[in-house]
Amino acid sequence: MSKRVPSVSFAREDDLDSPTLPSQWLPTVRPFRRFRTYVLLAIFILAVYYTFHRSPPSSNSQFFRYDSVDWSRYAYSQYATSSAYLCNAVMVFEALHRLGSRAERILFYPEEWDTEVESSTDRNSQLLVLARDHYNVQLIPIKVPTFKQGPGPSRPPMSVPLTQ
Repeated sequence: MSKRVPSVSFAREDDLDSPTLPSQWLPTVRPFRRFRTYVLLAIFILAVYYTFHRSPPSSNSQFFRYDSVDWSRYAYSQYATSSAYLCNAVMVFEALHRLGSRAERILFYPEEWDTEVESSTDRNSQLLVLARDHYNVQLIPIKVPTFKQGPGPSRPPMSVPLTQ
């Protein structure tokens, strides 16, 4: 045999005055609901406040104090000797610019290239101008070393005596 426990549900505000509700609960139900609503509202407001007003974690480590770094002592440098390397270097400089890097940016490129865009197919000049004007890159022309391969070795191979 199971005993049924009467259940009380509060579907509407009118149910509070129904004759099936025990008369001793009437004075305590409304204040309890009001108190519960205020507590839930307070918890929600505190959660929103702490979510949006948290300060970033402070650290005593020098690695987290970016404002105290002398950024003039640092630079990102790229060495581009072909069109493919130049395109890659410009993509790296774009990412550094987008992420707000404070260090200088330097691009070493062959002195044969120029920064005057003469036609729409002059892609190297376009990329150099883009890097200089939009991403604040310092352009430094360099002489690219080339190695000439002769008919044979230019010097005899070194022989290293074997020691035991």
